[in-house]
Amino acid sequence: MTSIIIPIYNAEMQLDKCLASILLQDTTEWECILVNDGSTDNSAGICNVWALKDSRFKFINQVNQGVSVARNIGLDHAIGEWVTFVDADDWLEPNYLSAMIKQTPGTDIVVSGQIREFEDGHAIIYKPDVNDKFIISPEEAEKFNNLNVKFLLYAPHEKIFRTDIIKQNNLSFQVDCSYGEDLQFVYSYLEYVNTIGTINQALYHYRIAKDGTLSSRFREDQFSEDYRQWRIVYLFYDKHGLLNNPSNQYLAKRLWGIVYDGIFLFPQLKNVQKPYLDWILCIKEIEELKSYTHVFSCAKWIKWAILNRCSFLFYVFFRYKQAFRA
Repeated sequence: MTSIIIPIYNAEMQLDKCLASILLQDTTEWECILVNDGSTDNSAGICNVWALKDSRFKFINQVNQGVSVARNIGLDHAIGEWVTFVDADDWLEPNYLSAMIKQTPGTDIVVSGQIREFEDGHAIIYKPDVNDKFIISPEEAEKFNNLNVKFLLYAPHEKIFRTDIIKQNNLSFQVDCSYGEDLQFVYSYLEYVNTIGTINQALYHYRIAKDGTLSSRFREDQFSEDYRQWRIVYLFYDKHGLLNNPSNQYLAKRLWGIVYDGIFLFPQLKNVQKPYLDWILCIKEIEELKSYTHVFSCAKWIKWAILNRCSFLFYVFFRYKQAFRA
């Protein structure tokens, strides 16, 4: 059996579609744990209706404590051999569970693709290249890297996890973190994984809200959190012998973007001065970026200033623009 965990907060407009997609799964071997995290709309009422309709829906109501606590509560109650996570505003293809379970023998985690659904009607599909099973090892580094390139190892959805690995190793979502807890959970789990299964299908519909998800909103600590997550991924690659030319290029490209975005966030930050720019450009990996200038596109002077740690140049540039606008 598979335990499906859904954290819910003010999702009344999308919740019925999400739960209907679970009821329509072409396998009956599942339980769905609905954790209402103190919603102020009618989400709790909708959960109650579905729990009365089908006993496989288990309804838990709690005061608002955040998505990590809600998921952890779901894990505490999960009794399935496998567990998967679904967001309350997303939905599944009817064969999501059956396709995932079919690929589980001999694996510790299975990864499917996702369809990113935008409110204007367009969609972007990310999916593994083939149905496959591979060991996390230097010999299979390219397969692991391809999942990261396609953004398929950054969140707990479109995956199925072994419940015993989670519980035996006391894995949980970090409750004191409002950004990046998804990646931290996945990579903590991967430390106990030998074999990854993939399916060449995009079976999870991930809704992109008009105003963006939490990860796309403005944050004062954006650089520090993005860099922290990058370090989690980098250290995993390094520990497991996964660093090679393609993965180094992928990691360098991500770091270039994180440094660039962190620097150009400067004008939006409150009461910050040049030390903020000094801090970004003092990270030790700047030296490594010198070998990968070709993987990221931006103005040549910006690359030069980053590689030479010229925080003063950026500071003068931003202050000049500010004065010119005034």
